[in-house]
Amino acid sequence: KYVVGLLRGMTLKDAANLLGVSWDTVKEIHTRHLEYHYAPPSLEGVDSIGIDEFAVRRGHVYKTIVVDLKSGRILYVGNGKGAN
Repeated sequence: KYVVGLLRGMTLKDAANLLGVSWDTVKEIHTRHLEYHYAPPSLEGVDSIGIDEFAVRRGHVYKTIVVDLKSGRILYVGNGKGAN
């Protein structure tokens, strides 16, 4: 968490120099953080889903959401609405 916090205000090189570690080490920590928090969710065990569209900003922007009906876990959020 500390390294990721540093990267909000400085470059990978600056964070590596501050911590006294290699650029590659800081990059690996950041990559693992991004993969953990932003990788597509596992669909293992999902056997029923719910799909809904909702309006954002007074109905001018739409989003589509897909959830696992058993756990309520969000599986996907996309822009727009419709069959696509």
